[in-house]
Amino acid sequence: MGCNQKTEEKTEYEIAYDEIDAALNNNSTPVVLDHFYITLDSSTYSNLKRSKFLQDSYASIDNGLPDFDMVESHTSSFYIRGEEHYIEILGPDNSFGEPVGRNGIGFLLDNDKDFHVGQELNISKKSGKFLTASDTTTYNINGEDVIWYQPFFTTGSIATELYTWYSYYNPGFINALYNKKSSKYERSEFLEPVYDDEKLFQAITAIELICTKADFLRIVNELHLLNQQLIQNKGSFKVRLNDIDLMLALDPELEKSYIKNIHCKLNREDSTSLNFGRFEIINSGKKSVWKFNDNQP
Repeated sequence: MGCNQKTEEKTEYEIAYDEIDAALNNNSTPVVLDHFYITLDSSTYSNLKRSKFLQDSYASIDNGLPDFDMVESHTSSFYIRGEEHYIEILGPDNSFGEPVGRNGIGFLLDNDKDFHVGQELNISKKSGKFLTASDTTTYNINGEDVIWYQPFFTTGSIATELYTWYSYYNPGFINALYNKKSSKYERSEFLEPVYDDEKLFQAITAIELICTKADFLRIVNELHLLNQQLIQNKGSFKVRLNDIDLMLALDPELEKSYIKNIHCKLNREDSTSLNFGRFEIINSGKKSVWKFNDNQP
């Protein structure tokens, strides 16, 4: 899933508006989407997992590492694979202990240096609040614990239902998993054995978020530190990352943040629309939208 982000004392965040324009003129750190997870209620999770359209036509799905086994009836989480992105679907009894309604987005940072544990985040300005925490995520492959990635995230925040983390990935993980030599971690290389271009789902193109004040300010400041292009428009920001658009809207009265829409690209045209409960998938042409009905789990 993602990194274990800790919740500590309440912190008020502010957007450094006067620094944003200056940051746009700096060389940005290449940031791309790796994956995100959503935690569904029992009914929606069951409807999605049992969908013949999902399994037969929409995407390649599996049970995850290390063997990418097929999804069984008892599976408490599963993965929808694209060419360079994947979606992690968690049920209410998932092994990570994530509560229904919690979401997380994991980004990959381009690394022009050799991966090593303890590597510092390449940002133009240090901050005492944002992206100062780091960890390592490991996975056991053939009896050996191999580091997969080193995520950076923000601590000291108000309890959130929308986690974000930004990671350097270890090419040695690809080497250990597939017994091949890679000098750089590529998302497509990790997903190549499980991605099926005969299925519809190819990639994620945009994610729309409705955020509480704390989450909105936290994510905007994180992206600002990474010198991403922030386009402000009446209480919202659009961020054009290297491969997707991330759209954040602020709702000051909101109790918890949520995903509103997920926009995807398809390998071929399709017009199927299916309602799974908490959300529906609407296909039109070579576009697909996951439309969440509301902010309730």
